[in-house]
Amino acid sequence: MRTYLALAAIFVSTGSLSAGPVIFGEYVEARTCDVWTGPCFSNSEANTTGEMALLGWNVRRGQWDGQDLDGLNIAVAVRAAGTLSTENEGAIRAVVFLDEKASDAQGKALLSMVRTLAGKYLKNIVDIRRTAITYAREGDEATLQVGETARVRTKALNLCCDAHCGNEQLAYPALSAADHLSCAKSIEHFFVGSGLDARWSDPMKRSAMLGEFSL
Repeated sequence: MRTYLALAAIFVSTGSLSAGPVIFGEYVEARTCDVWTGPCFSNSEANTTGEMALLGWNVRRGQWDGQDLDGLNIAVAVRAAGTLSTENEGAIRAVVFLDEKASDAQGKALLSMVRTLAGKYLKNIVDIRRTAITYAREGDEATLQVGETARVRTKALNLCCDAHCGNEQLAYPALSAADHLSCAKSIEHFFVGSGLDARWSDPMKRSAMLGEFSL
């Protein structure tokens, strides 16, 4: 018993026991294609749609790069050459939106955080802008508002009305590291900004993912 207690004391003093995440929060993603769909549908859409997406992170609590980021938000609009998450994905461009409430240091920390979570999709950032960003979620009903430039609003999928073939599943991995993912219907999903040579409005699709992140 004394040996076990001594070992436990050593683990605690050296930090070998897990202390849990240093930062965590909510994640939302919407694409210009169905993400909850049957394989026959997703295969037929390859390289014809799904090349654009809006991503958003809401920090519930935590620090990153020495900055307290409680309650702050960051969003990213991305455009690929082909369907995201497929072999046709190709080159990717991204526009980053930083919460206007963040200080310069907090903005840099937010950007570092999402580069850790979704680095593949932030290698080619063409613009970084500050704007008001809000995020709210209750169950599968969520709203990400990015100034007047972009918005995602979701509701729960209805198996009676939204299932087309009966083989629906999450067809693609999330573009960011995320846990507890669920699919939702995008009541609104639009981007009207510049920088990507594309604007889109793609409502009423089975195109959203909701989840959590932690680092």
